[in-house]
Amino acid sequence: MACNGLGKGDGGRGDIHKLCAASIMVTSNMLLSAVDKAVQIHGGNGFIWETEVNRHYRNAKIGTIGGGTNEIRRMIIDEELLRAARRVNPPQSGCRCRAANADFCQVSA
Repeated sequence: MACNGLGKGDGGRGDIHKLCAASIMVTSNMLLSAVDKAVQIHGGNGFIWETEVNRHYRNAKIGTIGGGTNEIRRMIIDEELLRAARRVNPPQSGCRCRAANADFCQVSA
């Protein structure tokens, strides 16, 4: 699927870009949630530097930052969703809307 998108000249954009960002974001959030619960189960021992739980918590937290933060991934997903919406509903001719989402302007031509 990625090779087909690159072959068409998408340059890593489109559905594959959106799906990769979404899968990484969901995975890192799920991992952080599970490890956070483990730290809570272990109580104060979960924060001691030498414990395995603390090591897993640090690794999970890095997962939300490494390779781009989850906020950047959300921006990628939003951008791709807007790009898809623009293909389905192109801006109307004669629209002078200066809003960021001018594609959804209700001004008639």
